Order: sequence, then C-alpha cells, then structure tokens
Amino acid sequence: MRVGLRRRQSPLRWLGVVMLALGLSGPWPGTANVAIGAPSFEVVLQDGGSREENRTLSAKAGDTVAIRFRSDQAVTLHLHGYDRELRVPAGGAATMRFDAAIPGRFPIELHGGHGHGTIVYLEILPD
Repeated sequence: MRVGLRRRQSPLRWLGVVMLALGLSGPWPGTANVAIGAPSFEVVLQDGGSREENRTLSAKAGDTVAIRFRSDQAVTLHLHGYDRELRVPAGGAATMRFDAAIPGRFPIELHGGHGHGTIVYLEILPD
C-alpha cells in the first residue's frame, strides 16, 4: 500500500485556467476597448514639431480613433472641431481617443508656450 503519494498536476493545465479567468474578467484597468480594425496612429514630435509635416490622418465617421503622440518635450495639443486637448510629458507618450462623429478636416495644433502650429491634420470621411 502506498501512502502519501499524490498525482502531480501539469503546470500547463493551471496556465490555461489562469488565462481563461483573465479573459473572462474583462479589460485590464486603465485600458480601453478599441474595435478591431479601428484606426490608430502614432505621431512623433521632436523639438516642438512633427517629423512628418503636412501629414493627414484619415478615418471614417463612426470609427473610434486612437492617436498616440510621443514627444521629446512637454507639449499641449489641441484637436480643433472636436475641442480635445492632450498633454504629452517630456520624453513620454499620451493617447487621444474619441469617437469620430463629425466629418471634416481638422488641424491638431500645439498650444501654450510653444505657440500655435499645426502638427498634423485629421480627416474624418462621411460614413
């Protein structure tokens, strides 16, 4: 008779249980659900300006848009038409997310101590 022997569970089995639990618990705190195929962009700012002047970002009305800005300097950005403002820390990044409901072409400009200068344009096409 064997006493005290237990069958050992595979660690991979527990990994599957943990992954299932995380998937059912919803998104992590501080994250936002963005639909698959939703437009997302990245804009890099250097010395208070964009590396790609006159760039136009395009999306369709009804899309959820995410624009990630990275900057070597602290800047404040303003999206005209939607009246959105975003602060990007020096050497850091920040993301502007919103539902594109207003068709048109809108400048995203620097505001504050850096003056007013268009960084990029956002074009929202009618659905």
